[in-house]
Amino acid sequence: MDTLTTRLHERGFGTPPHRHTRENESFYVQDGEIEFQLDNRILVATAGTFLHSPKGQLHRFTNTTSVPAKLLVWVTPAGFEKFIAEVGKAVNGQITSAPPLSPEDLDKILTTSPKYGIEIIPPPPEQ
Repeated sequence: MDTLTTRLHERGFGTPPHRHTRENESFYVQDGEIEFQLDNRILVATAGTFLHSPKGQLHRFTNTTSVPAKLLVWVTPAGFEKFIAEVGKAVNGQITSAPPLSPEDLDKILTTSPKYGIEIIPPPPEQ
């Protein structure tokens, strides 16, 4: 079974560099533009762009504009949704901007991700 997710990204929202050891991840930009990193390549994907990241590939995405962007994400095979359910927070069906990531949230993500075969490259320490 495949997983399909729709996300609305405000400016600065995105993921840290990471790789999946169990799943492939694909992206379709519906609105706006999103900056992607696929291994060492950085590109800006606009509405109508489809990208695929096979398992094992380092990747990340970020909305670097002031305009919200809408993105469809497929993760295959299924299983990644269990990680999201474990580290995420319920929003009661409401679409809202994500709150800033707290140190506790980051710690939970970093300690839970190996259980799901996800390697997250943490941000550098603040100086």
